[in-house]
Amino acid sequence: MIALAPQSALIEEVRDEFASFSSASRALSEYLNSVPRYILPSRTFVETSSSRVQPILEKLFSFERLGPNWDTYGAEPVSHEALDLSRRLVRAIEARLMRGAPGTVRPFFVAPTSDGGIQFEWKTTDIAAELEISPDRALALLIDQPLREDRFEEVHPEGIEEALERLENLLRA
Repeated sequence: MIALAPQSALIEEVRDEFASFSSASRALSEYLNSVPRYILPSRTFVETSSSRVQPILEKLFSFERLGPNWDTYGAEPVSHEALDLSRRLVRAIEARLMRGAPGTVRPFFVAPTSDGGIQFEWKTTDIAAELEISPDRALALLIDQPLREDRFEEVHPEGIEEALERLENLLRA
């Protein structure tokens, strides 16, 4: 015959186990809340960032989950090439912000494009600028300066550093 422990002893043992688990769970939660936030993109290494660019990186991360026809009008999924270059752009913006480069501002809007690229937008009182990263990593910068006679200008920078230099010069003027 098997001897059974009294019910109160079993209840006490379960309470002790639960208290131990709750304590460990609380400690783990406190630790995780104390470390920097991480984004785990599916195709790149772990990224940490300052709070200045974290929302942009999170938005880019969300674009990875967009499948074909994400806009219900036949849009292509965002290409990995556009995502990779976009993350590099955001990192370059972050580095410039950290060292206090004049004219550096975060984009106020970031969105996927229907062809699988990504568009960034900046705006001041006299300038609007859009930088589009195509699915094959080509860059197009459209500048709108409503106070000028030759209001619109489109340039195709060779890389993100050239694009950021151009933007900073415009935004600091």
